[in-house]
Amino acid sequence: MKRTIPVLCAALLITGAALSAQAGSHMGGGRMMRHGGFGHGGVGRGAGMPQQIVDRMTSKLGLTKTQQESWKALRDQQKATVQPLFEAGRAKREAIHQGLDNNADAATLGQLLIDAHKIREQIRAAHDQYEKSFTALLNSDQVAKYQEIRQKHHHGHGDAPPPADD
Repeated sequence: MKRTIPVLCAALLITGAALSAQAGSHMGGGRMMRHGGFGHGGVGRGAGMPQQIVDRMTSKLGLTKTQQESWKALRDQQKATVQPLFEAGRAKREAIHQGLDNNADAATLGQLLIDAHKIREQIRAAHDQYEKSFTALLNSDQVAKYQEIRQKHHHGHGDAPPPADD
């Protein structure tokens, strides 16, 4: 039993470091375009998605004015939902790193990891809802085009509309 506890603590710390690194790559500012439509400038830009991408997607999909307005409302809603979660996730990652640096106990680190995981799940759920709502705005031809664009450009990085190349 005496050997089990240190082994479990070491496994928890290794897992925590790996999950923390993974969380950083999924919640970092420069990659948010792939994880919810926030573009390379992070969550602080306008409706979140660079206008160039919005314009290309609008053109490629042939979005009507009504669809464009509804899509902007979705992007605004997504930003309002996810931005505080990204901030909370960033704070949890910082707390995990501080705990690792300061030899925090396994229970504390474990709880921080669980909390960070719950935040990632909330972000994923928000992205899933965004994706459903966005595709619900489209007609069948637009959905087919959108799926084609996603297949070509998305490569499994979240569920936001990907950039549409010319």
